[in-house]
Amino acid sequence: MDYKAFQIGVPRTGTVYRENTMVGLALRGHYYFGKHNPVSYFTEANPNENDFVFAFVRNPFDLLVSHYEFIKRPDVQKHHPDAHMKDWTFREYLNEVSTRYNGYPNCGPLFFQLYSHDGRFIPDYLGRFETMEQDINEICRLTGCGYNKKDKINASTRKDYKEYYDSDMKLTVQRVWGGELNLFKYKW
Repeated sequence: MDYKAFQIGVPRTGTVYRENTMVGLALRGHYYFGKHNPVSYFTEANPNENDFVFAFVRNPFDLLVSHYEFIKRPDVQKHHPDAHMKDWTFREYLNEVSTRYNGYPNCGPLFFQLYSHDGRFIPDYLGRFETMEQDINEICRLTGCGYNKKDKINASTRKDYKEYYDSDMKLTVQRVWGGELNLFKYKW
């Protein structure tokens, strides 16, 4: 059986891990359409409504810290567009990404990556980074693909995300990323 599926690659949600552990599933939606492009690229490139589409989300507070630590890695600094922020404080980083999010795929609101231009929610299945293991198993059940569990891939090393924020920075995230905090019922 030829399984067809698209993974909408939301940054810092384990996209690379899923590409390397899910077997028998054509994960065409990540590199084929450009890594972490908004969903408009996906819908314009493949309008086939029979394909199974999935994506993963992550608590924006945690996602931002993950992205911040990720761009500080020496192996990432060579190619990442945010590498110039490698020596910035988390406050400086958050101020920058919170003012440029509109249409910016890395750490911008997930609405740009999960909804079409006409407001239609694209994924058939929405997993959570926080429950990735069980969500991968469910996607495999729905599609018939296999799963070869591995250690983390492409993970950043860091402290708990709550240690990065003060009350003002927390309010910034709630203001800018409040839509998905509410939509996906994420809390501090």
